[in-house]
Amino acid sequence: MTIQENEFKDSVDSECFPADTLVFTTSGAKRISDIQVGDYISTTCGFSSVYLLAHANDNVISSFVEITTDSQHVIQLSPSHYIKVNGHYSFASDVKLGDRLTVRDASHGMNHTNFAYQKAKVTKIRQVEKLGLYSPFTMCGDVEVTSNELNSGVIASIYSDWFLEDFGVDPSTIPYIYHILLTPLRLVHDKYPEWTWNFASYFEDSEKSLHQEGVGKLIAAGIATTFSIL
Repeated sequence: MTIQENEFKDSVDSECFPADTLVFTTSGAKRISDIQVGDYISTTCGFSSVYLLAHANDNVISSFVEITTDSQHVIQLSPSHYIKVNGHYSFASDVKLGDRLTVRDASHGMNHTNFAYQKAKVTKIRQVEKLGLYSPFTMCGDVEVTSNELNSGVIASIYSDWFLEDFGVDPSTIPYIYHILLTPLRLVHDKYPEWTWNFASYFEDSEKSLHQEGVGKLIAAGIATTFSIL
């Protein structure tokens, strides 16, 4: 099914990447479903630590928007996930033919001190049904992903539709605001990494992403996690 302009319809409440999405680690490409808290994956900051798995579910089939560029990069992500479009963040569902995504220039290799990026034009957009929902949160706030065998990927935010979208906030700024709001959690992970490992374990079997769990459950898990490491 090829999508023209903004015809994509979000058929499920999901904001993630499918299980077979590839990310780039210090030891090469790896399925996103195999990523764990503490792993280092490629971002615009270089290799950045994963401090939380906001969603990790291999038992659900969901709709994703698949975007192909003239550089042959392919990315599949949920419609309400943020992605760099024409230099600014936007929902994947708002990407249009001719827009330009940010992709890593593979000719520079995987030297984390010398990552280089280029713009690639969108040539095809379609809806696909895929297995799994995964969303690793990096300390950097973004992630490089690919849905084919290229040795470089597309830059996407780790964030998606949460709550600021209901208040008329400029969508291009929302991922940055969410990243600021989660600063305390990253500071905790930096000093007590076992805290975020244990916190994530409370939601391993959930079919919901963390932002769908509800404040009460998140607070309860946070308190229980804190007592577990004291």
